[in-house]
Amino acid sequence: MNSRTLSPLLSLCRMARHLVCIVAWLWVSGVVHAQDTSPVIVAGSKFPADAGPLFRVDGGERKFLIPQGYFRSRVAGYASKDAWWLEALWPDLTPWRENNPADDKEFHAPGGGRMIMEVGFGGKNMATFLNRLINENEPGDPGYGYKSPFNFPDDTTDKRIKGDQRYGLQPYYVDFNKVLVFLNRDRKVPIITLDEVAKSRWNDWFIRRDSAGTVSTLIRCDSREVADPPEAAITGRGIALVPHCEHKILLPKYNARVDISYRRVFLPQWQAIDDAVRALLTKFETTQP
Repeated sequence: MNSRTLSPLLSLCRMARHLVCIVAWLWVSGVVHAQDTSPVIVAGSKFPADAGPLFRVDGGERKFLIPQGYFRSRVAGYASKDAWWLEALWPDLTPWRENNPADDKEFHAPGGGRMIMEVGFGGKNMATFLNRLINENEPGDPGYGYKSPFNFPDDTTDKRIKGDQRYGLQPYYVDFNKVLVFLNRDRKVPIITLDEVAKSRWNDWFIRRDSAGTVSTLIRCDSREVADPPEAAITGRGIALVPHCEHKILLPKYNARVDISYRRVFLPQWQAIDDAVRALLTKFETTQP
């Protein structure tokens, strides 16, 4: 999913501070059930007692127990058979806790820092899913051989500016000279420059590949030419444009793919975020019937 077509959820994501919001979207036939109506978690639980009652969610062939505090609306009905809407505070991924003023303040603070997670179970050719997102399709993959009629200036790595490695990732930046040519293709009066709002519709890629050349990590961020606002702008009364990243990983053991969105200032922590999300989903998993 390109940042040009992000849902309004990502726009909301630009308006939270010191918050990690995880939105988990499961393309499965799962049902959420109340495990308990009491806020006290069963003995030996992996979650704090004030995280709220547990809810059981079916995801693919696996089952998960998730405390109510992770649900964004605080009610079980907010999770359907197709989607989870969860949130937690970074860096500990702790859930909202009942009657905790500090949590209320952090969960409702304006300005960036949220993490959105979309989890999809199943699907063919999962190993090369990330390659397909940058138009490196293989024979037999969905969309193999497809060429966009719009000739976007950013849809393959060879159209981009290859930068020096950063944080163990290979960056491919947007070439805005090519973007201007693309945007002016049908205009009588050409666009001379692009402001930050226009540039935020395009994203840079950060890629890591395995020894076979298959993409194992793909992170797409609002362009490096979009400045991160000062804290005063984020916490002020106005709405600041806060650059974000979409971080995509694969979970072979669940036959799942995960999209995570977070504020671009957290990009240097991408590996820690990756590890934490994987660990959280493992923590949710249960063998209970």
